[in-house]
Amino acid sequence: MDRTYTIDELWAAVKRRWKVAALVAPAVAAQVSAIAHAVFVSAYIDAMKTTFVLPIAFLVLTAFTTLLIKRRKRVVAEEPVAPEQVQTAAG
Repeated sequence: MDRTYTIDELWAAVKRRWKVAALVAPAVAAQVSAIAHAVFVSAYIDAMKTTFVLPIAFLVLTAFTTLLIKRRKRVVAEEPVAPEQVQTAAG
């Protein structure tokens, strides 16, 4: 199967559908549009809602686990005093 053949066939199908769509009454076209919208809303959007449950649950879980992290106090190490500094301070 050649790619140009497939594209030509698709264009021919589109043109045939446009001709058929031009013959359909506006009331029927409105009903088909309403049905297509209802199918989109009930199928696609509902599926997307359930698909987003897992990522949102993961974000909530990670947000709560960050609250459980305890901060430890930083231990600042004192710098050792060099012997020369001790002598100059004393004398």
